[in-house]
Parts: sequence; structure tokens; C-alpha cells
Amino acid sequence: MEPNLGQPPGFGLQRLRLESKALRKHRKSPRKNTLMPRKDVIKIVLSKEQHEILKRLAQRLGISESETMRTAFMEYAKNLSLISEYIKTNFKT
Repeated sequence: MEPNLGQPPGFGLQRLRLESKALRKHRKSPRKNTLMPRKDVIKIVLSKEQHEILKRLAQRLGISESETMRTAFMEYAKNLSLISEYIKTNFKT
């Protein structure tokens, strides 16, 4: 604890409260650009071998591992015709 060098009692605590209030305000401030929708975070478990394959694939494609997973997922869904099925059921014209 810092020594009290001629400061009024409780001054350090008051300063600490102000600093933490400023930090909370900064944390809770809304984003400037809120046009993009929030994305869900999905966690997956890969074996060491699968992760090594993912790393190599991402490196060859020149994109991140997460982007590689998103691309692979969408390609798989396309092959199973899930995307067109989803569009037909959710966006009836």
C-alpha cells in the first residue's frame, strides 16, 4: 500500500474507484460500427493429426485456420444440398 503523503484520508480509494469506473465505462461502450451482425463462436476438438492437416491446408490456401474451417463447412453443406434446402424453407417467395 502506498504511504499517505499529505493526501486526505480515503483519497487513494476514491482514485481507485474513479479509475475502475472509467475502465467499466470503456468496456461497456458500444461499438462504433454496428452494421455487421455478431458471429457465434463454435469450438471444435481435433486430434493432433487433424490439426496438422488443418494447419497445412490453411497455409496452402493462405487463409486462417478458422476461415479454412468455415470454407470447408460451407462446401460440405453445399455438397449435401443443405444450403439450397435451407433457402427454400426459410425464404419462400
